[in-house]
Amino acid sequence: MPAGEGDPLRTITMVGARLSGRELSPADAGYLSKVFSICADRNIGVAPDVELRVANLEYGCDFLARPEKSDLVVLSYIFYEPSMIGLHRVQDYVRQSSLAANNDSWHNALLETGTKLAVNVIEGDGRCELPTSFIDRAPFRHTETIAAPDINKNFALLRR
Repeated sequence: MPAGEGDPLRTITMVGARLSGRELSPADAGYLSKVFSICADRNIGVAPDVELRVANLEYGCDFLARPEKSDLVVLSYIFYEPSMIGLHRVQDYVRQSSLAANNDSWHNALLETGTKLAVNVIEGDGRCELPTSFIDRAPFRHTETIAAPDINKNFALLRR
């Protein structure tokens, strides 16, 4: 069950994360560590028994079709950026949901989770890979600093 206002984060969903056996892939484990650092820097508590979920089409879970309640959602490098062709291995890109083309799908899914905070993993040069139409339509202020865990105001960008 998601935490209430002021409670520590109890559930984290990593959308697009990949597993290596039963553990997160080394890259996604690193991103999660950075997310914990962001939370610590901003006095956002994380429960010691936090539940971690991976939502990935490769494992039969379409986040956009079935978003689950979660206190924190991490979008783990899920958007394909055509200008990056050749810079990354093709297998590093996760397939897109058939709902991803709908401009409102990400916004609606995030709101349905009831999440307090959403973090997007981006490339090291600072380029956000969210589709422009999503950024234009979503009511989030895109920022690298977080004043408080409030989904209506905060959408953290985490450099890869």
